[in-house]
Amino acid sequence: RSTFLVYGMSTHNTDPYVGSIIDLHTDIPISRIGFTKPKLRNDPDGKKANACLKRCQKWSSTVGLFDRILESVFEWTLIGNCYTFCEWDEVNKWWKKMTVLPPEEVGIIHFPFCDFAFAEYRPEPLIQLVNAASVGQNDEASDSVTPLEKAIFENIPDDIVDSIQQFGSIIMDTNPNTGSFVEHLARKRSPYADL
Repeated sequence: RSTFLVYGMSTHNTDPYVGSIIDLHTDIPISRIGFTKPKLRNDPDGKKANACLKRCQKWSSTVGLFDRILESVFEWTLIGNCYTFCEWDEVNKWWKKMTVLPPEEVGIIHFPFCDFAFAEYRPEPLIQLVNAASVGQNDEASDSVTPLEKAIFENIPDDIVDSIQQFGSIIMDTNPNTGSFVEHLARKRSPYADL
């Protein structure tokens, strides 16, 4: 998979025809994002509809929705896969951040006969840092972890550290109804087909 990614990216960067075609297929279908005011039954003066419209526009601006869509379409056009992590904000009840993950570090695992699936994210530098810092915490004499790495480790959320220590990767949900999730855009037609 990573060989194909390197080839696809280098071809996009070095071949002007391939690069132009991929850029056109990314940019032309999406020229802008527009929101329209919803029509609500119990809203004769339109206050609720205006509030909904403003909330959607604010959310779109906060997460940089247009840029995230362009990034996703570019990844999908270039290699046929795009993994976008949408982080849930429990206070505002909305997704607060959208991040396109490196496709060579993510895998989606589907289970037959049910709709359950999860994403396995393996960022090797982060996994190595968590493992080294975890050992460094248990051994006060350990000098293998630098002060910068210790500071980074202390700012990693506990659930991510726990997932790395337990599974060797970050396990993420794929269901948007449960909060934070990973959305997988794939060119393949069935979940069991090889990527």
